[in-house]
Amino acid sequence: MKRTVYAGETPRVTVPTVTGEITVLEHHEPYVTILAPGLVRYVAIVPHGAGTIEKEETLAITGGFLEVRPGNEVRILADA
Repeated sequence: MKRTVYAGETPRVTVPTVTGEITVLEHHEPYVTILAPGLVRYVAIVPHGAGTIEKEETLAITGGFLEVRPGNEVRILADA
C-alpha cells in the first residue's frame, strides 16, 4: 500500500541508515542513502490556535531510501 505520511515543513528529520543514524537539517547538501530498519523521527509543524507548534513524530520502518534534494526537499521511500 502506498501512502504519504507527512508532507510539510520540518526543521529536522533523523533516519537509520545502513552506515548509522543521520539527521537532515535545513540547507543539507543533496544526498541519497539506503535506510535500515529502525525509527524515522521528524518534527511536524502543526496548527495550534492562531499559530503553529512543533510536534516530534516517529515512524517504524523496515528499510527504504532517503533523498535530499536542492531547495530543502527530503523524500523518504520506505517500507513500514
